[in-house]
Amino acid sequence: MVLGQSNGNQMELAQSVFSNHALSREALEELDLELVQRGEAPMYVAGPAVMLTADLRLVLAKTGDSVDGKDLFQLVQLADADGRGTMSWPDLERVLLLRRERLQKEQRE
Repeated sequence: MVLGQSNGNQMELAQSVFSNHALSREALEELDLELVQRGEAPMYVAGPAVMLTADLRLVLAKTGDSVDGKDLFQLVQLADADGRGTMSWPDLERVLLLRRERLQKEQRE
């Protein structure tokens, strides 16, 4: 994340990217069908908007952050604790705030 930008502007930008990449209703229905076929309860159509964790690097790039593979993997694990390959806005927001804190700490050192 670009540390010179205000946190509010970065979050607004991140939320805009999230909204633009949130999965369509059809994609959510497919994910629910996969869950049902595995004997699990559907959760996507009735749940909050989600995007693929594979798009996390895109969100970071749009907010001015360049992240290496190792750090990206750790951030994906934080955003997608259940390993389903999706993340909601609160998951993404938590990761972005953590990333910003880490970058600020590194900059101070």
